[in-house]
Amino acid sequence: MQTEAVFGISLDNVVVFALTTFRIGGMFVAAPILGHSAIPAMVKILLSLVLGYFLFPLASTQQFALEAGLLPLLTLAMKEFLLGLIIGFLFQIIFMGVEFGGGLIGYQIGFAMVNIVDPTTSANVPIIGQFKILIATLIFFLINGHHVMLQALFESFRMVPLGHVAFRPANLMEVMKLAGAAFTIGIKVSAPVIVTLFITDVCLGIIARTMPQMNILVVGFQVKIGAGLLVLAISLPVFNYVFTQLFSRLSIDAFQITKGFAG
Repeated sequence: MQTEAVFGISLDNVVVFALTTFRIGGMFVAAPILGHSAIPAMVKILLSLVLGYFLFPLASTQQFALEAGLLPLLTLAMKEFLLGLIIGFLFQIIFMGVEFGGGLIGYQIGFAMVNIVDPTTSANVPIIGQFKILIATLIFFLINGHHVMLQALFESFRMVPLGHVAFRPANLMEVMKLAGAAFTIGIKVSAPVIVTLFITDVCLGIIARTMPQMNILVVGFQVKIGAGLLVLAISLPVFNYVFTQLFSRLSIDAFQITKGFAG
């Protein structure tokens, strides 16, 4: 790519810096924590520019062909943005699974109608799911998950150089398969409570058959809430272990999938 310099600044460098920030900005849209809607858009743009400045020396050494015209440049920018979006989404999957698992727990306990309004999205979210998300966020920072996510972004410039992004059907299918793992993650993080509530339902069913005079509906509702919340509190160390292991595996998959987009 050869362009002329204007005002002492090479247009090559301007294009490289713009494409770099587009990839970073795409990750900030979909990434967990960093991409949360509570973070102002101007802050995300500023962070993208700052990271683009530090990554510019690495990206500026890469060569790619740029055809004359605005459309080829916009095409490259869109590809870089979509790649960053995919990288952020790959790390968001585990949080999607945790929220799904929390909602499943709430439904089984009897909190199907107990939702809260997320002020950042104005959407109804399960209260147990929101609780699980908060715990997962703390664990995410404790295990330096944000460092791993930023490392994946930095390494993407080595694995997929600027201007060499290729979207193949096979790679997109890998992303979809990994997205489907959110349901598996939800089941794993909610397993202790789900199993306990299943046993509780069996016991309540036996009591209802042997003691028909007992109002099992009223009693069972309170028992399930108490048992579910108790096991939810006791199983937090298990959740910590499961989340850490799942995040480690997801990180490896994210690196492998990102490498596949090199053209």
